[in-house]
Amino acid sequence: MAAYSDSARDQAIAWFNRLQNPDFEEAGWIDFTAWLEAAPENRAAYDAVESVWLGFEHLPQGQVNPMGLRRPGKPALSFRYAAAATLAIAVIGLGAAGYLRGRPDSVQIYRTAAQEIRTIALADGSRVVLDRGSVLKVAFERRLRRVELFSGEANFSVAHDSTRPFVVMAGEKRIQVVGTEFDVLRQPERLQVTVTQGLVAVGAAESDRTDYRLAAGDQLEQHKGEAAVLRRVEPGSAAGWRKGVLIYRDSPLEDVAADLGRYLGTPVRLGPGTEEMTFSGVLRIADGQAMIDRLEAFMPLDVRSDSGGVTLSRKAP
Repeated sequence: MAAYSDSARDQAIAWFNRLQNPDFEEAGWIDFTAWLEAAPENRAAYDAVESVWLGFEHLPQGQVNPMGLRRPGKPALSFRYAAAATLAIAVIGLGAAGYLRGRPDSVQIYRTAAQEIRTIALADGSRVVLDRGSVLKVAFERRLRRVELFSGEANFSVAHDSTRPFVVMAGEKRIQVVGTEFDVLRQPERLQVTVTQGLVAVGAAESDRTDYRLAAGDQLEQHKGEAAVLRRVEPGSAAGWRKGVLIYRDSPLEDVAADLGRYLGTPVRLGPGTEEMTFSGVLRIADGQAMIDRLEAFMPLDVRSDSGGVTLSRKAP
């Protein structure tokens, strides 16, 4: 293992502790990756910190004595954190708490611009096609292939590995597969999962329970605060964006507006009279303004643009 300085070791411990926070934000992952890649000693120091926990992880509980970690007037540390800190003291001289959820050399953040589609080859042989205006984090672990879709849309073609499940986190939902192809759309108020091949299991993000099992041609859609809706669709329709089109069938105008906002790069809001409007048709993906112009030609809409975005309102009779 490469040598590292005391300063790099201290920074590695600080990063290790920060990464255990379940609310650790996307910007933090970007900063962590930048620090990790800034110098070879940073990676070496982090590997040393991580190895403490990985070595501890396989010890029977009775073999570890978290001695002397109780402070007067403070509650005792949990066994997990106390034991990890004790081992860190023994190996590198400072405490490290918690456990690492993903290997540092497998954590990546991918972003696409408003007019960019990107195909990503993952280390396990899986492939992700990331739509315009999307953000995805990949953090593979030893026993779990984990990715998180922060926003936008992605199509996943997952390499089969029955011993290492592939999990996509999207807001409040957890989507787990072994080997399949499926599409996930995540917007602030909407989640849509469409299966092209194979099977996926969908459940709450904080639970291992399966609430829905989807096969090829199944689509689950949920708006915030509403019950999920299951429907049958043409398996390839949800991935029309990869061919440059968006296909809608009696879709709420709210969903269309959310798509347009992503391609336009600015909010598209609904104005008076649009609450019950739906749209059926095909929009060819171009620049966002051209798509709005085409939608306006199909529907009785008035379009108003200002510094805050675009507003779609029902046209007066």
